[in-house]
Amino acid sequence: MSAEPDYLIMGMSSEAFWGGRKGNEEFQRRVSELAGISIATGANACERAFSLLGSRRLGVVTLYQPVGDAHVRRFFSECGFDVVALKGPSSAAWMR
Repeated sequence: MSAEPDYLIMGMSSEAFWGGRKGNEEFQRRVSELAGISIATGANACERAFSLLGSRRLGVVTLYQPVGDAHVRRFFSECGFDVVALKGPSSAAWMR
């Protein structure tokens, strides 16, 4: 914090999706309190970008195992997006 930033952008991603939209909001709140400044997550950035683009249906590629994929699907669904495909490394179609 010696750089005295105005805002913090969290580059890590799985924690931001955990627990769906509410989990992301709780994660943001906890980290913001610890850092003493506002934060945004990769999940927030995706939601905002897709909304600005008018996207409704998503195909998602992750680096997560099925348990993480379920949280990604939940997050985007709770944000109002239709996740029509989601593939991670455990998916049979991962390398196709």
